[in-house]
Amino acid sequence: MKKLRFIAMLLLAGCLLVAPLSSARAQNAGQTKAGAAEEQIKALQAKAIEALLEARTSFFREYFADDVVIIHGTGAIVTKAQDIDNLQSGAWPRRKG
Repeated sequence: MKKLRFIAMLLLAGCLLVAPLSSARAQNAGQTKAGAAEEQIKALQAKAIEALLEARTSFFREYFADDVVIIHGTGAIVTKAQDIDNLQSGAWPRRKG
């Protein structure tokens, strides 16, 4: 009986030692996924800035939702169609640098 209790205690101790290790491994995997998502967002943001500077409306047609409402830093509130029209017409000033 003492032997059985000893084995049960060893198994319990083993489980208690392994659980934090697997949790840390899962957390690292989650951080890797978050890091990859962050890199994708940064790349998309860089493409958006390039598209804006080059007045490339195809980017905004593809990535903006049809019902998006955009609030510019100037306080102007526009729809997707209005924003694309303003970009095509040159109504929004663009600067490089």
